[in-house]
Amino acid sequence: MAYTPLVDKHCIVVGKPLPFSIYDGDCKLLLAEGRVVESERLKERLLALGVLCAVPEKGSRRERCDKDASEAESPIVALQRNYAQIAARTRGGLRISPKETGDAYLCWVLGQMRDKRCLVLSAPVRADKSLVSITKGETWFCRFLNATTAFRFRGVVLKTALDPFPHFLLEVSRTIEKRTVRVWPRALVSFPATVRIPHDQEAVIVDLSVGGARIAVDKTNPLVKGQRIALSTQLRALNTEHAVEVLANVVVAYGNIDPQHPDFLFYGIEFELPEQLQLLALHACVQEHIVAELDGLAQLLTPELVSGDY
Repeated sequence: MAYTPLVDKHCIVVGKPLPFSIYDGDCKLLLAEGRVVESERLKERLLALGVLCAVPEKGSRRERCDKDASEAESPIVALQRNYAQIAARTRGGLRISPKETGDAYLCWVLGQMRDKRCLVLSAPVRADKSLVSITKGETWFCRFLNATTAFRFRGVVLKTALDPFPHFLLEVSRTIEKRTVRVWPRALVSFPATVRIPHDQEAVIVDLSVGGARIAVDKTNPLVKGQRIALSTQLRALNTEHAVEVLANVVVAYGNIDPQHPDFLFYGIEFELPEQLQLLALHACVQEHIVAELDGLAQLLTPELVSGDY
């Protein structure tokens, strides 16, 4: 049986065996066909991570999954699957650069010493995985973006080390530049949606806040800056499905900014004031996704723990 996108999520019922096997966006098995969904927590994990489903056959599951999924997926399902890999899209960490402009490298915060205003950071690496030279006494320019605010500051390298892994100690300057980039926190998501303009067309919401979103639509049906649309989608928050439909205005036309998905154009939209219940559903959904995005350890462990939920 071919692997297909997981669409019928109503078949995932607590206390009942799965009618099919469920896989994540990397084609790793989350829970096999016939296994009982033993708890609400396990169901939530499957709903959050499940992308493909199939009944296992003989042979290499990964090879079959790659082959069958590529044959079965439409471009919009492929986009949704790729953007569902939130851990790969996370905004965590600092970007550091030896100059104010030019190449910047992502470093992860491993620890902090608040009394000394120091950060323990992973060593910067290039795209080819080689280490970037960094020396004690150097000053680096640092940038950090959270859900609402952009930070910029300088840091002095106090110490470098290769054991047990490459890392360094950075003293943070007392002058921190801070700029609010959005009023409402925005979460990375991957939700199927429908845009009415007035005809219906499929879309994918790739980030979301209570005030707006970034969406992807097929390039054959482009939107226009200033255009008024209706956007409908299903949100899951507080263990409940919420049907949300809001009026919105296209405020930014990003164009084709993802070379992996050349068939799609991306747009920034601003919601007109949603109804109170929809506003609360949006808020709850965004907050839950921000927490999940920041919880890096759980993201790392979840694929291995799903089938052994307790």
